[in-house]
Amino acid sequence: MGDLLQSGFENESPAHLVNISYDFLISKYQTTFSEFDEFCKETRRERSPDNGWGKRERPVTFVSWWDAVEYCN
Repeated sequence: MGDLLQSGFENESPAHLVNISYDFLISKYQTTFSEFDEFCKETRRERSPDNGWGKRERPVTFVSWWDAVEYCN
Protein backbone atom coordinates (compact mmCIF):
# COMPACT_ATOMS: atom_id res chain seq x y z
CA MET A 1 0.00 0.00 0.00
CA GLY A 2 1.24 3.48 -0.74
CA ASP A 3 2.87 5.43 -3.52
CA LEU A 4 5.37 3.21 -5.32
CA LEU A 5 6.38 5.99 -7.72
CA GLN A 6 6.87 8.56 -4.96
CA SER A 7 4.88 11.11 -6.93
CA GLY A 8 1.89 11.43 -4.62
CA PHE A 9 1.18 13.02 -1.28
CA GLU A 10 3.56 12.83 1.66
CA ASN A 11 1.17 10.62 3.66
CA GLU A 12 1.24 7.97 0.87
CA SER A 13 4.87 7.02 1.53
CA PRO A 14 6.63 4.81 2.15
CA ALA A 15 4.97 2.00 0.22
CA HIS A 16 4.50 -1.05 2.43
CA LEU A 17 2.78 -4.43 2.65
CA VAL A 18 -0.58 -4.62 4.41
CA ASN A 19 -2.28 -7.74 5.75
CA ILE A 20 -6.07 -7.64 5.94
CA SER A 21 -7.03 -9.97 8.78
CA TYR A 22 -10.79 -10.04 8.20
CA ASP A 23 -13.17 -11.03 5.42
CA PHE A 24 -14.62 -8.37 3.15
CA LEU A 25 -16.70 -8.18 0.00
CA ILE A 26 -15.76 -6.47 -3.23
CA SER A 27 -17.80 -6.03 -6.37
CA LYS A 28 -16.73 -7.46 -9.69
CA TYR A 29 -17.90 -4.25 -11.39
CA GLN A 30 -17.61 -0.55 -10.64
CA THR A 31 -20.63 1.30 -9.25
CA THR A 32 -22.28 3.27 -12.03
CA PHE A 33 -23.78 6.74 -11.90
CA SER A 34 -27.20 5.14 -12.53
CA GLU A 35 -26.83 2.89 -9.47
CA PHE A 36 -25.48 5.63 -7.23
CA ASP A 37 -28.04 8.19 -8.42
CA GLU A 38 -30.82 5.76 -7.43
CA PHE A 39 -29.24 5.46 -3.97
CA CYS A 40 -29.05 9.27 -3.73
CA LYS A 41 -32.70 9.58 -4.72
CA GLU A 42 -33.81 7.01 -2.11
CA THR A 43 -31.72 8.56 0.67
CA ARG A 44 -32.26 12.20 -0.36
CA ARG A 45 -28.58 12.83 -0.92
CA GLU A 46 -27.05 15.24 -3.39
CA ARG A 47 -26.08 13.47 -6.61
CA SER A 48 -22.45 13.39 -7.70
CA PRO A 49 -21.51 15.69 -10.59
CA ASP A 50 -20.21 14.13 -13.78
CA ASN A 51 -17.96 17.14 -14.54
CA GLY A 52 -18.80 16.87 -18.22
CA TRP A 53 -17.92 13.18 -18.63
CA GLY A 54 -21.52 11.98 -18.83
CA LYS A 55 -23.39 9.66 -16.48
CA ARG A 56 -25.58 6.59 -17.01
CA GLU A 57 -23.39 3.48 -16.99
CA ARG A 58 -20.09 5.27 -16.44
CA PRO A 59 -18.32 4.66 -13.11
CA VAL A 60 -19.48 7.13 -10.46
CA THR A 61 -16.93 9.75 -9.37
CA PHE A 62 -16.67 12.49 -6.72
CA VAL A 63 -18.28 10.44 -3.93
CA SER A 64 -17.39 11.28 -0.34
CA TRP A 65 -16.00 8.61 1.97
CA TRP A 66 -19.14 8.81 4.13
CA ASP A 67 -21.55 8.48 1.18
CA ALA A 68 -19.55 5.47 -0.07
CA VAL A 69 -19.82 3.84 3.37
CA GLU A 70 -23.58 4.43 3.45
CA TYR A 71 -23.94 3.05 -0.08
CA CYS A 72 -22.06 -0.11 0.88
CA ASN A 73 -24.11 -0.60 4.03
